[in-house]
Amino acid sequence: MSMNAIILGSVDFLRSSNGLNLDTKECDEQPDGQPPPMAGQRYFAISEGDWSNSATESLDETYGVEVTITLRAGVVPVDRINVALKQQLRIVAAQVRAKIHMNYNLMAAANAKLNASVENVFVEPLRFRSAGKIQIREADWFWAHVTDDTKAPSGVSITLVFGGARRVQTIESQT
Repeated sequence: MSMNAIILGSVDFLRSSNGLNLDTKECDEQPDGQPPPMAGQRYFAISEGDWSNSATESLDETYGVEVTITLRAGVVPVDRINVALKQQLRIVAAQVRAKIHMNYNLMAAANAKLNASVENVFVEPLRFRSAGKIQIREADWFWAHVTDDTKAPSGVSITLVFGGARRVQTIESQT
């Protein structure tokens, strides 16, 4: 329940964030960060992150999400992927990091997804933890079938890791 709430709250929050202008075809939950086959020029995939408990007499849990941002190389020549597209992806990743890190509106969006009493909601927001290196993606990342032995770059992606969304519940009130 809590993991679903933090993921779906993150999706709703990113879709409604000023500056990103994302629609339902550009941002959704995906199991592994890979965009769906119908994805366009850019895609923001939200997937589950770490989930842990630090208490023995109650649930004092922290949750995380991962945001994988993918940009297709369709508008950038292959020889410019390592420069232009990576620079563009770093800019977008910085915007997402700034929007999600310690954002109480996102926490409220996640809490709205819970069917919980006021004392069983998230009490601390997501925090930025890390980002992997930018990955050059080939056609199979975009669900394309390659018919020859060439492995031409087709886009780039980066995964941002957020954690620390804290929810405390008593044993009697667990959901």
